[in-house]
Amino acid sequence: MLIQWPGIGGWQWRSLYETWQNSCVAGSYERKFGVMPSGIRRFIQSDGGGIGSGRDMIDISANSGRRKALLSASNFHPSAEMWLGPDFWQFAKCSKKEVLAADFFIEIRDTPHFLYLKSWPQPFTRPDGEQGRTQQKLWRLLFHEDCEWPPGSGLISDEAVYGPPELMPPEGAT
Repeated sequence: MLIQWPGIGGWQWRSLYETWQNSCVAGSYERKFGVMPSGIRRFIQSDGGGIGSGRDMIDISANSGRRKALLSASNFHPSAEMWLGPDFWQFAKCSKKEVLAADFFIEIRDTPHFLYLKSWPQPFTRPDGEQGRTQQKLWRLLFHEDCEWPPGSGLISDEAVYGPPELMPPEGAT
């Protein structure tokens, strides 16, 4: 698509992971994803528009797998495979040259229509461990932002903590 129409980019992700990391309504979190992390920050939504105001919300602003609104209908997703189009660079806090110089990508393809980046062998499923640290590198490089997991820890845990049972690593896996 980026060959035919200039654009911001393309991202692939595992739907359950993306939904979990971007779940921000407190009332449905535990029902959908299990125990809520103890350090999670909450707030009451006060948008003043009536719809959704007064809801108990979860602060996801530091989640490793959170999305970032670039335009009202376009989000950045820190995903294992990304196709960054020519319009992406107006939103990034780095240059394409800096991305090309980064040493943590598994594969980079620079084409006239997009920059393909692969930073993990399959779609991300965890915000912690090596996957979390890889997502942290993406946030730091592309937007000069950081992430943490579990919430409120200020770091990326080495161990898998919290989350849907389907996304927890098998017993004994590292």
